[in-house]
Amino acid sequence: MVIDDRTLLNLIAALHKGAAEERPWAIFLRQLRIALSSHSANLVLREADAAPDEVFAVEDYAAAPPPLMRERYVEEFYREDPFPYFKMVPSRVYRLAELVRDALPEASRFVTDYLRPAGIENLLIFQAAELGGCRAWVTVTRGPGSDDFSAAELALCEELARQLGVSLGLFAALQEERMRRQLYEHATRQLNVDFLLLDGHGKLLLAQDQAARVRGLGLCLAPDGRLHAPRKDYDAGLQRAVAQARDERLGQVMHICDTPYLDIFISPIAHVQPPLGPETAAIVLYLHAGPLQVSSNNLEKLFGLSATEARLAAALVRGRTLTEAAVDIGVTEQTARRYSKVIFGKTGANRQSELVRRILGSGAILAK
Repeated sequence: MVIDDRTLLNLIAALHKGAAEERPWAIFLRQLRIALSSHSANLVLREADAAPDEVFAVEDYAAAPPPLMRERYVEEFYREDPFPYFKMVPSRVYRLAELVRDALPEASRFVTDYLRPAGIENLLIFQAAELGGCRAWVTVTRGPGSDDFSAAELALCEELARQLGVSLGLFAALQEERMRRQLYEHATRQLNVDFLLLDGHGKLLLAQDQAARVRGLGLCLAPDGRLHAPRKDYDAGLQRAVAQARDERLGQVMHICDTPYLDIFISPIAHVQPPLGPETAAIVLYLHAGPLQVSSNNLEKLFGLSATEARLAAALVRGRTLTEAAVDIGVTEQTARRYSKVIFGKTGANRQSELVRRILGSGAILAK
C-alpha cells in the first residue's frame, strides 16, 4: 500500500489533537485503522508499575470487538504475554513475528489461544514515553487471510511513533493542568469564593459556561458581555466600580445583593493574555457568596472542643450573637456564656471577635 503525504499529515494532525480530546486519540485511531485497512487499532496508557487492570485504553474496531478480550487477558494471559513492552525502543515499529520469534514457548499459546480467537493474524506495535514516566503503546491488527504490513506502512508508523512522544508529553501537561484546576475549584468552593475576568472595556473574558455561573451568582449578563447587578441602585455602583478599576486602576469592595448574598472585590490586574489576541489590561471580580460555613466536627478535632462547644463556636463564626447562638443550639444564654469561656480557654482567645479571627484563620474553613 502506498501512503501519500496528505494521509500522513492528516494522521499527525489527528494524533496531536487527540491529546486534548474528551476520549483521547479516538479519532486518530479510527483514521489509522482505515488508512492501514486494519481490523483494529488501540492505544494503551500505562505507568511502569501499573497492574494490568489499571491501564487506560482507547480502542477502535472495524466490527464489534471480540467478547471478553480484555477480561481474558487480565485473568488468563497477562503473565504469558511475550511482548517486551517496557523494553521496546521508542519510535521503532515491531511486527508480531519479530515479537514472538525469540520468546519463550508460552508465546505460541498466546498467539493460538488468545490472539487468533480474537481475530488477530498480523499486528504491529510501537510505543512512546514522556518524562513523567507515562508510556503509550499503539497496536494495529489485521484478521485472518490478510497480508502482513508493508514496508511503506511500517515507515508511516515510525513517523507516527516519533510524533506520539510529542503528543504524549502534551497529554501529560494537560492532565496536570486539569488536576490543578480541579484543586483550585475545590478550594474556591470551600471558601465560598469565585471569580470573573473582564477585559479593559468591562466585558466578560472567560466566556465558556459563564452565563450559567453569572446567573447562579445573582448577576446578569447583557448581550454585549457586560455584567449587571439585579437592582438598579446596586448596578450603578457596580458600573462605577468597574470604570474606576479600568480608568484609575483602583480596587473597590462592594455589596451587591442579599438574596443570594454576594459581595464583590473589583480589582485591576496588569495584563492577561486571551486565547486569541494581544495582551490586554483586565479587571478581576472576586465574588464572595455569603458567610463561611465551618463544620463543628472539624472544630472539635482542631481545638479539642466538645460537640456542644463546637456547635456554639460555629454559630458565632456565622455572625450570630451569643444570645442568637444559644437559641440555635438549644441552650440558655447563661449556659452559652459558660461554654464560651471554655471555648476561649481551649482556643486561646480572649473575646468573641478574637475567637472568630482564630477560627477563620485556621484550617477549619477549608475542611467542610
